[in-house]
Parts: sequence; structure tokens; C-alpha cells
Amino acid sequence: MNQVIDTYCESLKLSTIQLEWRNLIEEASKDNIPYHVFLERLLEVENQARIERSRETLLRLSRLPFKKTLDTF
Repeated sequence: MNQVIDTYCESLKLSTIQLEWRNLIEEASKDNIPYHVFLERLLEVENQARIERSRETLLRLSRLPFKKTLDTF
């Protein structure tokens, strides 16, 4: 079962879910979290990671100077 989930995550390019689903399952099991809340948390983790990767990529592609203040501008 674990291998099947990892394979689907890899195929669907859900890299953060692939890394985090085991931890989230343990947390959900321990705290008796309903399925829909578990799924919401799982998707939220993936979404936040994608937003962060996108932000990092756009910043890197912008080629802005690392630290620029008004005084040095």
C-alpha cells in the first residue's frame, strides 16, 4: 500500500504529499481526525509547498540584487 501511494504521488507530481502523508496519517490516527479534515490538511501542505517553491523560483528568475536598501540605491 505504501509503495502504491508513493507511486501515485510521484506520477501526479505531489512531492510534498509524498514526503508528508505518513506523518499526517499518524497525527490523524492519534487525534481521531475525520477523513475530510485529514484530506484538507494533506492538500494544504502540498499547496503551501507549491506556493513557496513558486515564490522562490520567481524571485530567483527576477535576478534582483540580494540586499538593496534605499541608501545604496
